[in-house]
Amino acid sequence: MGSATASAEPVAVSVTGLRKHYRLGELRSLRQTARSILRQPPETPAPGLEALSGVDLTVLRGEAIGLVGTNGSGKSTLLQIVVGTTLPSDGEVRVRGRVLPLLAVGHGFHPELTGRENVTLFASSLGIPRATIEEQMDAVTAFAELEQHLDTPVKRFSSGMVSRLSFSIAVQFPADIYVFDEVLAVVDGEFQERCITEIKRLHASGRTVLFVSHHRAQVVEVCQRVIWLEKGTVRQIGPAAEVLEAYERAHGVQESDGRAAGTGPPHWTPPFVTPLLARSPVDRAIPLTTSQPTADPRSVRRGCARPSRRSGASHVTTSPLSDQTFSARCHSRARAY
Repeated sequence: MGSATASAEPVAVSVTGLRKHYRLGELRSLRQTARSILRQPPETPAPGLEALSGVDLTVLRGEAIGLVGTNGSGKSTLLQIVVGTTLPSDGEVRVRGRVLPLLAVGHGFHPELTGRENVTLFASSLGIPRATIEEQMDAVTAFAELEQHLDTPVKRFSSGMVSRLSFSIAVQFPADIYVFDEVLAVVDGEFQERCITEIKRLHASGRTVLFVSHHRAQVVEVCQRVIWLEKGTVRQIGPAAEVLEAYERAHGVQESDGRAAGTGPPHWTPPFVTPLLARSPVDRAIPLTTSQPTADPRSVRRGCARPSRRSGASHVTTSPLSDQTFSARCHSRARAY
C-alpha cells in the first residue's frame, strides 16, 4: 500500500545508474591523431576520473532538495547533467518540466554585452518570449538593485553584481525546476537573506528546488531533504538536519564557523574586531581575478540553447519548454509523461 502511494507521487527528476567519466591529460595530439588514422591502438591508456559512479535518486515535484559534499564530490557534475549542459557516460536522467539553472557566477553571460542585453540573452535561451522579457526587465533590475548599471558591459561588473543579476533573472521568470549551485557565495549578507526568502517563496508555490551550498544554515532553512555525495557516489539521503549532522561528523566540521576541526590559529579573532593598524600586511585581503564562463550570443536560436556537438557523443537539446530524457544509452530526445 505504501509503495503504491509513493509511486503515484509526481516525479520531477529521476536519476538511474548515472555515471560520468572524464579523461585526464591531453585529449588529442599529433601523435594520437596519426595512430588513430592508422587504426593503431593507443600506446598507453589515458588516465581517467569517475566524477559520478552509479548515482540513483528521485526528486518529487514541489520538493526542495539540498546537495552537500566536499569539493570534487560530483555535485556540480550532477546538476550539469540534470540541466542538460553535460552528457552522461552511462545511465539515465529524466526531467519533467521547465528547468531554470544557475550553475555558476556569470554562467550564460557574455562579457561584451550590457546587463540589459544579457538579461535578454539569458531569458531567450530559456525559451522566454521577448514580450515577457520586456515586461519583466524593470522587475529584474529592481530586485538586483542595478538600475544605474544596466547599460554597462558585464565585463565591468563585479562578481557580486553578476550574481545579483543572475539570481534576479531566475526569480522573475517562471519555471518548474530551479537549480542553484553556490550562486549566493559572493553576494553580501543582506542580499543573501532576500534570495533565501525568494527561494522559500518559490518552494511554497509548488516549485521544485535543487540547492547546493556549503552554508549549513541556508541548507537547513531551504531544504527538506539533503543528498550527501562522496567521491561521486550517494553516501546518504534523508532529512536535512540528520544528513548534515552525519556529514559534519564524518568530516570534522565545526558547526559554529564551518572550519575543519583543529585548523586555524589557536586564538583566532574575527578580522572585523581587530584594529586595522594592529594587523600585519600579510593579513590584508589581496584582490583576485577569476575567469568566468561566457556564452556565445549566436547560440540562442529560437529559444533553444544547444551544447556543442562532439564526435562520438550523443547530442542533447536543453529545451525548457518540454520534458527531457538525457541518456547515454538513448541518443535521442524523448518526452517523458
